[in-house]
Amino acid sequence: MEDYRQDIRDIRKAYSLIKAFIEKAKWKADKPVLLLDRLYQKTESHIKLAANKSVTTAKFPPTEITDENEETGYPAKYASRDKNNFEEFIERNRDEYTDFLESNNVDYQITIQTTYIQKKVYYFLAVTNIHPQNKKSSDKDFIEYSVDELPEPKWWVKPLVKLKFDGWKKWLFILSPAAIFIFFVAGFYYYLKIAPAPMYFIGYLSLVVLFTFIYYIAKPFYLTLDNSIAIVSNWMLRISQRSGQVEMHYLDVKDSEGYPVREIRLSIYSAKCPICGGSVFIDNGKNEFKGRLIGKCRKALTEHIFSFDHISKKGRLLR
Repeated sequence: MEDYRQDIRDIRKAYSLIKAFIEKAKWKADKPVLLLDRLYQKTESHIKLAANKSVTTAKFPPTEITDENEETGYPAKYASRDKNNFEEFIERNRDEYTDFLESNNVDYQITIQTTYIQKKVYYFLAVTNIHPQNKKSSDKDFIEYSVDELPEPKWWVKPLVKLKFDGWKKWLFILSPAAIFIFFVAGFYYYLKIAPAPMYFIGYLSLVVLFTFIYYIAKPFYLTLDNSIAIVSNWMLRISQRSGQVEMHYLDVKDSEGYPVREIRLSIYSAKCPICGGSVFIDNGKNEFKGRLIGKCRKALTEHIFSFDHISKKGRLLR
């Protein structure tokens, strides 16, 4: 079983921390750092420009990540050398690096991984736990989720995504449902008491349909106020995406009252089924799991069901 995970948010956080640690340690090895930087830049570009935007497909051959002056030689050799030097630096400073990560409330580190595709080596970034877990590969009751994709929202939902809950924007978001409700109650009263004519009824009915449509769009975003995360409607995603989530994310800045500023973000959690190896997506629970989000295996939708905790990104077998 793979002992790494490809979570784009964790990769971004771990990359910023390793850069800070390298600067703190005053490591002057340019080539390994250049390999890390180019892999990260390639990964970010892949997420923004690739058709599926998934970090799990962000894998690159040595020719794309080695120094331009060395591409005429043996890029695979140079990439392997720089990867080994980077890993040796981490091991030489293991204790200091672990303390540095823990002081930033992080229990994982960035790593440079390799894989073979059609007998050719490819490089990619991932994160691993700094404290190896005593988890047996035969243990099929537990699962670990990753955010492997941060899809670009459709233009009609962009106003609700990446909305920062700060100042007037926060109150506008909170009070908008009440204002819309009062508007329709007033409109219904106007129809009954003042203008109960067919043409007004048609107009009012059209407004009711419009309100229902707006409610259908906005409901997942308002659910994040209570549950921190909710499932978005499929029409907000691409056809290839089975499920997506909006979640409340806490930023590193504070509002005027001293509380962390919150922001709604669109993301896609997924995992590999520990039972059959299928892809696990997040869905709303039904029947005995009603009211909670669960992980469902694409190969066994009704049998391979797992709990889902978006904070710890872990779950366990429910059925």
